[in-house]
Amino acid sequence: MKQDEIFLLDPILIDNIQNEINSAHVSVLVDPSSEFRVYTLTMSDGHSLTLDFEIIDKYCVYHIEIDGTVFAHMRISVMSKKLTGAQSQIMDLFRRCSSKVVWQENLFVFAPAIAANKGKNRA
Repeated sequence: MKQDEIFLLDPILIDNIQNEINSAHVSVLVDPSSEFRVYTLTMSDGHSLTLDFEIIDKYCVYHIEIDGTVFAHMRISVMSKKLTGAQSQIMDLFRRCSSKVVWQENLFVFAPAIAANKGKNRA
């Protein structure tokens, strides 16, 4: 682990965060320049989960916080090709957030059409 990395995520907390991402509504704030992105959600116990990343110079900086307490912080070169196990787990949580946002957007767009088609098939 590099000196500027913090990993306080144990397997139980990672599973909990994964479950929360899967079950809660995930909001995202995207900088138009695409240099930072913030995912937020309210966990089932009422706590606020925030996952954010920012591109600074030639690095991507990642943070995971619950109610403002940092549980993970890492800085990875944009040229990096290999990740440690802990880094891969962090990246997986960010991918899950991204996938969830896409899923939510598709649901928002297609749900009215699906509902309308269900009504047409009933007679």
